[in-house]
Amino acid sequence: MTPSQSDPIAFAVTSSGKFDIVDLNSFEMTSMSAITIRNLPEETRRALKVRAAQNGRSTEAEIRLILQAAVKPSVGLGSALQAIGRELGGVTLDLMRDRNVPEPAQFE
Repeated sequence: MTPSQSDPIAFAVTSSGKFDIVDLNSFEMTSMSAITIRNLPEETRRALKVRAAQNGRSTEAEIRLILQAAVKPSVGLGSALQAIGRELGGVTLDLMRDRNVPEPAQFE
């Protein structure tokens, strides 16, 4: 591999213990976001720490779950569609259940 002058490169140790040039453009970089919360009251920090301990998690994991739950939709798709139907006056379906027992499938 011969990267150009402008390509970001790094040196990596291969499984055989030798150095190799790695093209960083070929790697998919993933990163996690970091959030800093300033002016958090001490009693809130303590309460988060206690809650995390009660749930057997680190404080960071507890905060992560709290934030994820806060932005998760509170109503599922089915419930949302049902609510829309009620707002529009509902729908009456006159369906009769088929009581005939189906024949088993034949695989011949």
